[in-house]
Amino acid sequence: MNNIYKNMEKIRGEQEDIKNIHECNFEENISKIGNMIFNIFWVIFLTSFNIHITIFFIERASLLFYEFISLSLKEKNYVIETYSYINDAIIFTYRKTIGDTTLENILKDTKDNLSSEYRNIYQDIQLSRDSSFLMSKIINHIIIKEDEDIIKYKKNNKYLINLIYNIYKTIDIDKYLFFKVNKILEENKLDKALFIITILIGTIYDFTLLNFFDFNTSEEDKDNFLNFIDFTLNTFINSNVLDNISYNTTEITKKKIYCDFKENVLRYIN
Repeated sequence: MNNIYKNMEKIRGEQEDIKNIHECNFEENISKIGNMIFNIFWVIFLTSFNIHITIFFIERASLLFYEFISLSLKEKNYVIETYSYINDAIIFTYRKTIGDTTLENILKDTKDNLSSEYRNIYQDIQLSRDSSFLMSKIINHIIIKEDEDIIKYKKNNKYLINLIYNIYKTIDIDKYLFFKVNKILEENKLDKALFIITILIGTIYDFTLLNFFDFNTSEEDKDNFLNFIDFTLNTFINSNVLDNISYNTTEITKKKIYCDFKENVLRYIN
């Protein structure tokens, strides 16, 4: 994705005089482009189970996407088939990599044809897919930053994906986290958003370590817990304790604000 972003910026720099260049705005279309890369990756991987082949196709997809936009912008008589150059490029890239194969069909076919001895492995792969999809939404906000900032964000938030994966192994809250994480990213600057997200995900992960969900297994138990998490998070945000502080997430579990948040949520158990 970072390579695509840099190539898109290169196109804009070289071809600013071209009509409709504004339609090739990476930031405004980052979710669609990210979904394309994500889908191609997982379709190829779940078909081949070969990471080297998968990476090859992802690199090829990135190149196809970039070249399609670059050439179509230069072509004066090019007629957009859908509603934008980027959408045309996405469709073209799909056609040249995975065709009309869908991730949903791959998941269903693979699951139906797996022998029992491989089902646990496949379930782990699905959890990796789900957790990486959520992480990709966070990464979308990081890769549009300067290289120096990207390195900083990657270093400070490198453990998030593991926390999400381990949460998903314990409890099915994908819909809740997907909505909540995206909402936090939309409503806050990136530094603050990542800080809040880390507190939220870290606290839920801590509850999995306490085996909380082994004893609270019903949907009602889960909903009540998530409602309390929401209530506590909103209280912290509205009280302004998350404003004008250091948003460095390194060793965040040792910070007072993290401990205070976790302590408030622990009261839920009691």
